[in-house]
Amino acid sequence: MNTLTIDVPGAARGKARPRVTRYGTYTPDPDGYAERVTAHAVEAVNTHGWTLVAAGPVRLDITICREIPSSWSRRKREQLSGTYSVRTPDAVNIAANVCDALESIVYRNDRQVVALEVSQAWCDTHAGRTRIIVTALDDP
Repeated sequence: MNTLTIDVPGAARGKARPRVTRYGTYTPDPDGYAERVTAHAVEAVNTHGWTLVAAGPVRLDITICREIPSSWSRRKREQLSGTYSVRTPDAVNIAANVCDALESIVYRNDRQVVALEVSQAWCDTHAGRTRIIVTALDDP
């Protein structure tokens, strides 16, 4: 099995709804989260010598670390540190954004993702982050 780890600093963003205009359809990415995921994926691929998975199955493990707001009380921050976060954006929309951003860099098409695990938790760090672990699976 071949494994690649990608760390993306900053707050995670979900995939936005497509917008239709008279000039065509586009999906907005105002914070540039998909671009950040793509940039860090390209860096990880170049650093670790990852080869594009052309046809085989792929597993994604996505861990989203959300920043605890500093406006919350110290007691509340201590209670929530390390617990699951159920706030927006939801994990499904973040996973969709990540899957699309990794396409043509880590794997050829996001249809190759056959196993997906996404978790979203509060962290006591000063900035959010996303850790993506890509595993190229062997065909059964």
